Amino acid sequence: MERRSGAPVARLGLAALVAARALAACDGGAAAPVMCSASMTSALVNAGDIPSWSIQPAAQAAIGALRTPAPESELMCTGTYLGDRWVLTARHCVDPATFQGLVFQTARDLTQVDSTAAEYYPHPELDVMLLRIPPSAALAALTLEPIALWPLDEPRDWTGATVTLAGFGDTADGSDGRRQFLDEPVVAVAATTIVVDGGTEHGACHGDSGGPLLAASPSGAPRLIGVLSGGSASCRGQDRYVASAAFAQWVAEVQASAAADPCAGVPAEGVCETGLARWCAGEWVEAERCTGDRLCGWNAAVAGYRCVPSDQDPCLGAGPGGDCQDRTVRVCRQGVLVKMDCGACGLGCDLGPDGHAGCI
Repeated sequence: MERRSGAPVARLGLAALVAARALAACDGGAAAPVMCSASMTSALVNAGDIPSWSIQPAAQAAIGALRTPAPESELMCTGTYLGDRWVLTARHCVDPATFQGLVFQTARDLTQVDSTAAEYYPHPELDVMLLRIPPSAALAALTLEPIALWPLDEPRDWTGATVTLAGFGDTADGSDGRRQFLDEPVVAVAATTIVVDGGTEHGACHGDSGGPLLAASPSGAPRLIGVLSGGSASCRGQDRYVASAAFAQWVAEVQASAAADPCAGVPAEGVCETGLARWCAGEWVEAERCTGDRLCGWNAAVAGYRCVPSDQDPCLGAGPGGDCQDRTVRVCRQGVLVKMDCGACGLGCDLGPDGHAGCI
Protein backbone atom coordinates (compact mmCIF):
# COMPACT_ATOMS: atom_id res chain seq x y z
CA MET A 1 0.00 0.00 0.00
CA GLU A 2 1.39 3.28 -0.88
CA ARG A 3 0.04 6.70 -1.32
CA ARG A 4 1.17 9.17 -3.87
CA SER A 5 1.39 12.87 -3.22
CA GLY A 6 -0.77 15.05 -5.40
CA ALA A 7 -4.02 14.14 -7.14
CA PRO A 8 -5.02 10.47 -7.32
CA VAL A 9 -5.03 8.71 -10.67
CA ALA A 10 -8.46 8.83 -12.32
CA ARG A 11 -10.31 5.53 -12.79
CA LEU A 12 -12.91 4.66 -15.38
CA GLY A 13 -15.98 2.44 -15.37
CA LEU A 14 -17.61 1.13 -12.20
CA ALA A 15 -14.80 2.27 -9.94
CA ALA A 16 -15.28 5.84 -11.14
CA LEU A 17 -19.00 5.63 -10.45
CA VAL A 18 -18.38 4.35 -6.95
CA ALA A 19 -15.80 7.08 -6.38
CA ALA A 20 -18.20 9.79 -7.49
CA ARG A 21 -20.89 8.42 -5.20
CA ALA A 22 -18.61 8.32 -2.17
CA LEU A 23 -17.12 11.75 -2.79
CA ALA A 24 -20.64 13.12 -3.07
CA ALA A 25 -21.38 11.55 0.30
CA CYS A 26 -18.37 13.39 1.73
CA ASP A 27 -19.93 16.70 0.72
CA GLY A 28 -23.05 15.83 2.66
CA GLY A 29 -21.42 16.36 6.07
CA ALA A 30 -21.24 14.16 9.11
CA ALA A 31 -24.50 12.36 8.37
CA ALA A 32 -23.03 10.61 5.34
CA PRO A 33 -22.36 6.94 6.20
CA VAL A 34 -19.41 6.64 3.79
CA MET A 35 -16.31 8.77 4.15
CA CYS A 36 -13.85 9.54 1.36
CA SER A 37 -12.94 5.93 0.80
CA ALA A 38 -9.46 4.61 0.37
CA SER A 39 -10.75 2.83 -2.71
CA MET A 40 -11.35 6.26 -4.19
CA THR A 41 -7.88 7.46 -3.36
CA SER A 42 -4.90 5.25 -4.33
CA ALA A 43 -2.86 0.91 -2.77
CA LEU A 44 -1.00 0.85 0.34
CA VAL A 45 1.65 3.48 -0.22
CA ASN A 46 5.23 2.67 0.70
CA ALA A 47 4.24 -0.85 1.71
CA GLY A 48 5.76 -4.27 1.03
CA ASP A 49 4.73 -7.60 -0.45
CA ILE A 50 5.87 -9.42 2.70
CA PRO A 51 4.40 -8.64 6.15
CA SER A 52 6.78 -7.55 8.90
CA TRP A 53 5.71 -10.46 11.10
CA SER A 54 4.98 -14.11 10.48
CA ILE A 55 1.71 -14.40 8.58
CA GLN A 56 1.67 -17.80 6.90
CA PRO A 57 1.16 -17.91 3.10
CA ALA A 58 -2.19 -19.69 3.55
CA ALA A 59 -3.41 -16.82 5.73
CA GLN A 60 -1.99 -14.18 3.38
CA ALA A 61 -4.00 -15.81 0.58
CA ALA A 62 -7.17 -15.26 2.64
CA ILE A 63 -6.80 -11.57 1.73
CA GLY A 64 -8.13 -11.23 -1.81
CA ALA A 65 -9.05 -8.61 -4.39
CA LEU A 66 -12.64 -7.77 -5.32
CA ARG A 67 -12.91 -7.23 -9.07
CA THR A 68 -15.53 -6.70 -11.71
CA PRO A 69 -16.05 -9.71 -14.00
CA ALA A 70 -13.77 -10.50 -16.92
CA PRO A 71 -12.85 -9.34 -19.47
CA GLU A 72 -12.55 -5.90 -17.77
CA SER A 73 -11.63 -7.37 -14.35
CA GLU A 74 -11.33 -3.93 -12.80
CA LEU A 75 -10.08 -3.74 -9.21
CA MET A 76 -12.76 -2.39 -6.89
CA CYS A 77 -11.75 -3.21 -3.30
CA THR A 78 -10.13 -5.76 -1.00
CA GLY A 79 -11.86 -8.53 0.97
CA THR A 80 -10.94 -11.03 3.68
CA TYR A 81 -11.90 -14.70 3.64
CA LEU A 82 -13.41 -15.62 7.02
CA GLY A 83 -13.97 -19.28 6.20
CA ASP A 84 -17.02 -21.33 5.14
CA ARG A 85 -17.23 -19.28 1.92
CA TRP A 86 -17.71 -15.93 3.73
CA VAL A 87 -15.85 -12.81 2.54
CA LEU A 88 -15.80 -9.58 4.55
CA THR A 89 -15.42 -6.17 2.92
CA ALA A 90 -16.77 -2.60 3.12
CA ARG A 91 -20.42 -1.93 2.33
CA HIS A 92 -19.64 0.97 -0.01
CA CYS A 93 -17.56 -1.42 -2.16
CA VAL A 94 -20.62 -3.48 -3.02
CA ASP A 95 -23.41 -1.06 -3.80
CA PRO A 96 -26.20 -3.28 -5.23
CA ALA A 97 -26.22 -1.07 -8.32
CA THR A 98 -22.65 -2.10 -9.10
CA PHE A 99 -22.51 -5.45 -7.36
CA GLN A 100 -23.54 -7.71 -10.19
CA GLY A 101 -21.04 -10.52 -10.51
CA LEU A 102 -18.30 -9.08 -8.31
CA VAL A 103 -15.40 -11.55 -8.15
CA PHE A 104 -13.29 -12.47 -5.12
CA GLN A 105 -9.86 -13.14 -6.60
CA THR A 106 -7.03 -14.71 -4.64
CA ALA A 107 -3.91 -16.73 -5.33
CA ARG A 108 -1.36 -18.93 -3.62
CA ASP A 109 1.78 -20.51 -5.08
CA LEU A 110 0.99 -18.84 -8.44
CA THR A 111 -2.42 -20.53 -8.56
CA GLN A 112 -5.18 -17.95 -9.01
CA VAL A 113 -8.83 -18.62 -8.25
CA ASP A 114 -11.78 -16.39 -9.13
CA SER A 115 -15.05 -16.84 -7.22
CA THR A 116 -18.20 -14.93 -8.18
CA ALA A 117 -20.03 -13.60 -5.13
CA ALA A 118 -23.53 -15.05 -5.15
CA GLU A 119 -24.94 -13.51 -1.96
CA TYR A 120 -24.37 -10.20 -0.24
CA TYR A 121 -25.39 -8.99 3.22
CA PRO A 122 -24.94 -5.27 4.00
CA HIS A 123 -24.68 -4.14 7.61
CA PRO A 124 -27.72 -1.96 8.40
CA GLU A 125 -25.64 0.88 9.85
CA LEU A 126 -21.90 0.37 9.50
CA ASP A 127 -19.71 0.41 6.38
CA VAL A 128 -19.36 -3.38 6.42
CA MET A 129 -20.57 -6.08 4.01
CA LEU A 130 -20.53 -9.86 4.00
CA LEU A 131 -20.35 -11.72 0.69
CA ARG A 132 -20.77 -15.45 0.19
CA ILE A 133 -19.17 -17.35 -2.66
CA PRO A 134 -20.17 -20.79 -3.98
CA PRO A 135 -18.02 -23.81 -3.09
CA SER A 136 -15.42 -24.83 -5.63
CA ALA A 137 -12.72 -27.49 -5.87
CA ALA A 138 -10.25 -24.86 -7.06
CA LEU A 139 -10.74 -22.70 -3.98
CA ALA A 140 -10.59 -25.71 -1.69
CA ALA A 141 -7.30 -26.74 -3.29
CA LEU A 142 -5.71 -23.47 -2.18
CA THR A 143 -6.20 -24.60 1.46
CA LEU A 144 -6.65 -21.05 2.67
CA GLU A 145 -6.22 -20.32 6.35
CA PRO A 146 -9.24 -18.12 7.17
CA ILE A 147 -8.61 -14.98 9.17
CA ALA A 148 -10.91 -14.77 12.18
CA LEU A 149 -12.19 -11.62 13.87
CA TRP A 150 -10.55 -10.61 17.13
CA PRO A 151 -12.61 -12.37 19.85
CA LEU A 152 -15.19 -10.23 21.63
CA ASP A 153 -14.32 -11.91 24.91
CA GLU A 154 -10.74 -10.63 24.63
CA PRO A 155 -11.29 -6.84 24.48
CA ARG A 156 -8.25 -4.63 24.04
CA ASP A 157 -7.54 -0.94 23.78
CA TRP A 158 -5.53 -0.63 20.57
CA THR A 159 -4.46 2.96 21.15
CA GLY A 160 -0.73 3.27 20.55
CA ALA A 161 -0.36 -0.28 19.20
CA THR A 162 1.36 -0.95 15.87
CA VAL A 163 -0.97 -2.84 13.56
CA THR A 164 -0.87 -4.05 9.95
CA LEU A 165 -2.86 -2.77 6.97
CA ALA A 166 -3.35 -5.09 3.99
CA GLY A 167 -4.77 -4.48 0.53
CA PHE A 168 -4.49 -4.68 -3.25
CA GLY A 169 -4.80 -0.99 -4.10
CA ASP A 170 -2.61 1.44 -6.01
CA THR A 171 1.05 1.85 -5.19
CA ALA A 172 3.27 4.88 -5.66
CA ASP A 173 4.17 3.77 -9.19
CA GLY A 174 0.49 3.61 -10.18
CA SER A 175 0.19 -0.19 -10.26
CA ASP A 176 -2.33 -2.25 -8.32
CA GLY A 177 -3.43 -5.85 -7.90
CA ARG A 178 -0.58 -6.93 -5.59
CA ARG A 179 -1.26 -8.00 -2.04
CA GLN A 180 0.69 -5.59 0.14
CA PHE A 181 1.21 -5.01 3.86
CA LEU A 182 1.99 -1.89 5.85
CA ASP A 183 2.56 -1.27 9.58
CA GLU A 184 1.16 1.86 11.21
CA PRO A 185 0.36 3.05 14.74
CA VAL A 186 -3.19 3.37 16.07
CA VAL A 187 -3.78 7.02 17.00
CA ALA A 188 -7.46 6.98 17.99
CA VAL A 189 -10.10 4.46 19.04
CA ALA A 190 -13.86 4.96 19.37
CA ALA A 191 -16.85 2.67 19.79
CA THR A 192 -17.02 1.84 16.08
CA THR A 193 -13.72 3.06 14.62
CA ILE A 194 -9.98 2.58 14.78
CA VAL A 195 -7.81 5.30 13.23
CA VAL A 196 -4.24 4.67 12.04
CA ASP A 197 -1.76 7.28 10.88
CA GLY A 198 0.99 6.87 8.31
CA GLY A 199 2.13 10.47 8.61
CA THR A 200 3.50 11.96 5.42
CA GLU A 201 4.91 8.70 4.11
CA HIS A 202 2.26 5.97 4.23
CA GLY A 203 -1.40 5.23 3.76
CA ALA A 204 -4.13 3.25 2.03
CA CYS A 205 -5.26 4.00 -1.50
CA HIS A 206 -7.55 3.02 -4.45
CA GLY A 207 -8.53 -0.62 -4.10
CA ASP A 208 -7.63 -0.98 -0.41
CA SER A 209 -11.12 -0.22 0.89
CA GLY A 210 -12.69 -3.19 2.60
CA GLY A 211 -9.26 -4.58 3.44
CA PRO A 212 -8.37 -5.84 6.90
CA LEU A 213 -6.58 -4.22 9.78
CA LEU A 214 -4.58 -7.03 11.38
CA ALA A 215 -3.03 -7.76 14.75
CA ALA A 216 -1.30 -10.86 16.09
CA SER A 217 -3.23 -13.02 18.53
CA PRO A 218 -1.47 -14.47 21.60
CA SER A 219 -0.75 -17.57 19.48
CA GLY A 220 0.76 -15.41 16.74
CA ALA A 221 -2.04 -15.99 14.23
CA PRO A 222 -3.39 -12.92 12.41
CA ARG A 223 -6.74 -11.61 13.61
CA LEU A 224 -8.90 -8.98 11.96
CA ILE A 225 -9.58 -5.94 14.15
CA GLY A 226 -11.04 -3.62 11.52
CA VAL A 227 -12.28 -3.07 7.94
CA LEU A 228 -11.01 -0.10 5.93
CA SER A 229 -13.78 2.42 5.39
CA GLY A 230 -12.23 5.79 4.60
CA GLY A 231 -9.11 7.88 4.47
CA SER A 232 -7.30 10.87 3.06
CA ALA A 233 -7.60 11.62 -0.64
CA SER A 234 -3.82 12.08 -0.76
CA CYS A 235 -3.26 8.39 0.11
CA ARG A 236 -1.14 9.44 3.07
CA GLY A 237 -1.92 10.20 6.68
CA GLN A 238 -4.90 8.88 8.61
CA ASP A 239 -7.19 6.00 7.62
CA ARG A 240 -10.40 4.97 9.38
CA TYR A 241 -11.36 1.37 9.98
CA VAL A 242 -14.67 0.04 11.24
CA ALA A 243 -13.74 -1.75 14.46
CA SER A 244 -14.50 -5.48 14.41
CA ALA A 245 -15.85 -5.26 17.96
CA ALA A 246 -18.70 -3.17 16.56
CA PHE A 247 -19.86 -5.78 14.03
CA ALA A 248 -18.63 -9.17 15.27
CA GLN A 249 -22.01 -10.05 16.80
CA TRP A 250 -23.77 -9.07 13.55
CA VAL A 251 -21.45 -11.38 11.59
CA ALA A 252 -22.36 -14.27 13.88
CA GLU A 253 -26.08 -13.54 13.48
CA VAL A 254 -25.87 -13.37 9.66
CA GLN A 255 -23.95 -16.64 9.54
CA ALA A 256 -26.49 -18.33 11.83
CA SER A 257 -29.38 -17.07 9.70
CA ALA A 258 -27.70 -18.32 6.52
CA ALA A 259 -27.21 -21.74 8.09
CA ALA A 260 -30.96 -21.91 8.66
CA ASP A 261 -31.76 -20.69 5.12
CA PRO A 262 -28.76 -21.61 2.91
CA CYS A 263 -30.16 -20.05 -0.25
CA ALA A 264 -31.39 -16.85 1.40
CA GLY A 265 -34.73 -17.06 -0.39
CA VAL A 266 -33.25 -17.51 -3.88
CA PRO A 267 -35.36 -20.22 -5.63
CA ALA A 268 -33.99 -23.22 -7.48
CA GLU A 269 -35.64 -21.77 -10.59
CA GLY A 270 -33.32 -18.80 -10.27
CA VAL A 271 -33.50 -15.04 -10.68
CA CYS A 272 -32.03 -12.53 -13.14
CA GLU A 273 -30.27 -9.42 -11.87
CA THR A 274 -28.82 -7.08 -14.51
CA GLY A 275 -26.94 -9.71 -16.45
CA LEU A 276 -26.32 -12.01 -13.49
CA ALA A 277 -28.11 -15.35 -13.10
CA ARG A 278 -28.45 -16.62 -9.51
CA TRP A 279 -30.10 -19.85 -8.40
CA CYS A 280 -30.30 -22.19 -5.42
CA ALA A 281 -28.09 -25.24 -5.92
CA GLY A 282 -29.39 -27.07 -2.87
CA GLU A 283 -27.19 -25.93 0.01
CA TRP A 284 -25.81 -22.76 -1.55
CA VAL A 285 -26.46 -20.09 -4.17
CA GLU A 286 -24.69 -20.31 -7.51
CA ALA A 287 -24.08 -17.27 -9.69
CA GLU A 288 -23.01 -16.77 -13.29
CA ARG A 289 -22.27 -13.52 -15.08
CA CYS A 290 -23.81 -13.49 -18.57
CA THR A 291 -21.33 -12.00 -21.03
CA GLY A 292 -20.93 -11.65 -24.77
CA ASP A 293 -24.07 -12.67 -26.66
CA ARG A 294 -25.47 -14.43 -23.60
CA LEU A 295 -28.11 -13.00 -21.32
CA CYS A 296 -30.01 -14.16 -18.26
CA GLY A 297 -33.09 -15.88 -19.60
CA TRP A 298 -35.23 -19.00 -19.45
CA ASN A 299 -33.38 -22.28 -20.00
CA ALA A 300 -35.97 -24.95 -20.77
CA ALA A 301 -33.42 -27.75 -20.30
CA VAL A 302 -33.10 -26.98 -16.57
CA ALA A 303 -36.48 -25.26 -16.19
CA GLY A 304 -34.86 -22.18 -14.73
CA TYR A 305 -33.23 -18.82 -15.32
CA ARG A 306 -29.63 -19.19 -16.45
CA CYS A 307 -27.21 -17.57 -18.90
CA VAL A 308 -28.39 -18.51 -22.41
CA PRO A 309 -27.61 -17.31 -25.96
CA SER A 310 -29.72 -14.24 -26.64
CA ASP A 311 -31.42 -15.87 -29.62
CA GLN A 312 -32.58 -18.80 -27.48
CA ASP A 313 -34.40 -16.85 -24.76
CA PRO A 314 -38.16 -17.11 -25.28
CA CYS A 315 -38.67 -14.06 -23.05
CA LEU A 316 -36.31 -11.82 -25.06
CA GLY A 317 -34.28 -10.71 -22.05
CA ALA A 318 -37.14 -10.12 -19.63
CA GLY A 319 -36.42 -12.07 -16.45
CA PRO A 320 -38.78 -13.07 -13.64
CA GLY A 321 -38.52 -9.59 -12.13
CA GLY A 322 -39.54 -8.01 -15.41
CA ASP A 323 -38.39 -4.92 -17.26
CA CYS A 324 -39.87 -1.86 -18.92
CA GLN A 325 -40.21 -1.11 -22.62
CA ASP A 326 -41.58 2.41 -22.78
CA ARG A 327 -44.84 2.11 -20.78
CA THR A 328 -45.12 -1.67 -21.04
CA VAL A 329 -44.14 -4.13 -18.32
CA ARG A 330 -42.57 -7.35 -19.63
CA VAL A 331 -42.27 -10.31 -17.25
CA CYS A 332 -41.02 -13.84 -17.90
CA ARG A 333 -43.21 -16.54 -16.35
CA GLN A 334 -41.34 -19.84 -16.70
CA GLY A 335 -40.49 -19.26 -20.33
CA VAL A 336 -43.64 -17.37 -21.30
CA LEU A 337 -43.38 -13.63 -21.98
CA VAL A 338 -46.23 -11.72 -20.34
CA LYS A 339 -46.86 -8.06 -21.18
CA MET A 340 -48.93 -5.41 -19.43
CA ASP A 341 -49.64 -2.02 -21.04
CA CYS A 342 -49.38 0.55 -18.27
CA GLY A 343 -50.17 3.33 -20.72
CA ALA A 344 -53.68 1.97 -21.23
CA CYS A 345 -54.34 2.84 -17.59
CA GLY A 346 -52.65 6.23 -17.80
CA LEU A 347 -49.62 4.93 -15.91
CA GLY A 348 -45.93 4.55 -16.59
CA CYS A 349 -43.53 1.64 -16.08
CA ASP A 350 -40.66 1.69 -13.65
CA LEU A 351 -38.56 -0.58 -11.44
CA GLY A 352 -39.36 -0.68 -7.74
CA PRO A 353 -36.87 -0.82 -4.84
CA ASP A 354 -36.86 -4.61 -5.13
CA GLY A 355 -35.85 -4.41 -8.78
CA HIS A 356 -39.20 -5.66 -10.07
CA ALA A 357 -41.00 -3.84 -12.86
CA GLY A 358 -44.51 -2.49 -12.39
CA CYS A 359 -46.99 0.19 -13.40
CA ILE A 360 -46.75 3.47 -11.48
